[in-house]
Amino acid sequence: MASVCAAYQPAEEVGRVASPRLSEISGAAGGAEPETVWVHNDSGDGPRIYALGLGGDLLATIRLRPAQADDWEDMAVGLSADGTTNLYVGDIGDRGDPRRRIDIYRLALPAARDGEAPVDRMVVEYPDGPHDAEALLADGDDLYIVTKSLTGRAAVYATGPFVPGERVASTVGELDLGLGSPVTAGDLSADGSLVALRSYRAVWMWQRAAGRSVAETLQGEPCRLSVSGEGQGEALAFLGRDFVTLSEGDASPIHLYRHRR
Repeated sequence: MASVCAAYQPAEEVGRVASPRLSEISGAAGGAEPETVWVHNDSGDGPRIYALGLGGDLLATIRLRPAQADDWEDMAVGLSADGTTNLYVGDIGDRGDPRRRIDIYRLALPAARDGEAPVDRMVVEYPDGPHDAEALLADGDDLYIVTKSLTGRAAVYATGPFVPGERVASTVGELDLGLGSPVTAGDLSADGSLVALRSYRAVWMWQRAAGRSVAETLQGEPCRLSVSGEGQGEALAFLGRDFVTLSEGDASPIHLYRHRR
């Protein structure tokens, strides 16, 4: 598995987030346009997503309706059965106040233009009580949530295909990334062959074999890439097989990891 991480060039700082409105970035996902990434803030902002160029310029702001923003923590892009490319937004954090149920919103992946977008809402309940989580992954329309703990131990939950309404998630795996390695974001590469999770200081990468689920893949042995100079790094998004990482904070850096093709 070491070859998976070896395929990446060292991190390159390609820009810094220019807008002071984006000082608490906690989720990211690839956009429809090249070199564009959608992000959102942590708790304290409204139900808005923002398109950033890789240089850090704010390109667009979209308000989601009807939606609430209690503790948004991650985003993901997936292709649904009808061929629509969707953006999923996970209101999955606990903000120090554990919630019995969490919300995931779905909208068609938008263009980078200011406006509003209608969303569907899925209310998810864990089978074993509340959890804090900051990683949402989409495999097509199937969604996975990975919990967060300073112990580095994490549980993996599957919601199944996104369906508006209420449902109970299923426990599908466990991880142990080591003490001091809380999972703060995750994503799949555009072709689904790579699965990544990150903490404040590292990215873990899994090669996904054909026919294997995300849950099965995460039970394998990952490789590890170090992340530095990001403070409270809470966002990761694939752009093809390249990926970017971002952090909370003013004028936070945008780091690009290029895949050696």
